[in-house]
Amino acid sequence: DFPPSQALQRQWLEKKIRRIFELWGYDPIETPTLESLDLFSGQIGEDEKLFFSFEDQGGRQVALRYDQTVPTCRFVGQNRQQLAFPFKRYQIQPAFRAEKPQKGRYREFLQCDADIFGLDSPLADAELIALSLDIFRRLGFPKAKVLINDRQLLKDIPYPAIAAIDKLNKIGPSGVIKEMIGKGINENDAKQYLQTVQNLKPNQTINTILDYLKQLGFPNDWYQFDP
Repeated sequence: DFPPSQALQRQWLEKKIRRIFELWGYDPIETPTLESLDLFSGQIGEDEKLFFSFEDQGGRQVALRYDQTVPTCRFVGQNRQQLAFPFKRYQIQPAFRAEKPQKGRYREFLQCDADIFGLDSPLADAELIALSLDIFRRLGFPKAKVLINDRQLLKDIPYPAIAAIDKLNKIGPSGVIKEMIGKGINENDAKQYLQTVQNLKPNQTINTILDYLKQLGFPNDWYQFDP
């Protein structure tokens, strides 16, 4: 529940963020709260256990909106003949996940999302990162920080290893290696994967993004390449 004081703050914040999106040329869309379960199945990975899914009165398997990305892809696919590309959209709607409620994790939460469709360029990624930073700047935050990477740098590393290395700051190198071994990766390969990631350098895509952010005048400590 949100009492009036908090509800008013949330409404003010949402209105402010919508205005910033639109200043950058993004248009709003909305998608249904309830979608076919088939839309999400096979798209989320191991987090599918967090779906709120059920059979409706018509015998259809349906699910509450898990995120904005998958429904937006459906929207773009179904309406591509009516859309002008590049299509820049934003969406602010509730999402639902079967989490165990705790601080920072709720079964229903407001998700804020933006994407550019139809532009295959690192400049699209750069603009979205700049947009995110601009939101924090216009909201008056003295500092924000975005950590930037490129999946192409990790293309030769198996996903189970990437998932373990992603926890490096939480469980440390020994914990990462132990988790990889637990997933069936031999110890030598696990150590090599970790060392490879730790030694990664920015590629051309990353450098393009970093240059773009610099040209827009964001402070250097607001963004960082982080493999």
